[in-house]
Amino acid sequence: MSYQLHFHHIIKKSRRIQVNYDLPWAIIFTNPDTMAPMNIPLHPTQFYELFTDLTIFLFIWIFRKKITVDGQLFLIYGMLYAIARFTLEYFRGDSLLIADIMPVPQAISIVMFITALVLYVVKITKKK
Repeated sequence: MSYQLHFHHIIKKSRRIQVNYDLPWAIIFTNPDTMAPMNIPLHPTQFYELFTDLTIFLFIWIFRKKITVDGQLFLIYGMLYAIARFTLEYFRGDSLLIADIMPVPQAISIVMFITALVLYVVKITKKK
């Protein structure tokens, strides 16, 4: 029981207020079955993520012939995706928060980036 209460206090549903975005490319959800706030112009984060994922793919595709160690592309992808996900989380308003400080996806992105960076440096230095 105390574990559940402690967990509830550490991770809470975000109470952030959705900002009304008056952007020409803002999207408005009107379907009552959606989990998004209805009738409020929002950043189209789905398209932002699509664009960043395609950009990362193109970078990886171009870089693929320059790999020097096994796993290098995967680790580069991990770092780039962590940066993209961390950044995109600023445009979302529906994430769980850790101790009312940081969204869970941003915390995971930090851990993912640091892990990929450390493994990348270890692999590169072992090769030399």
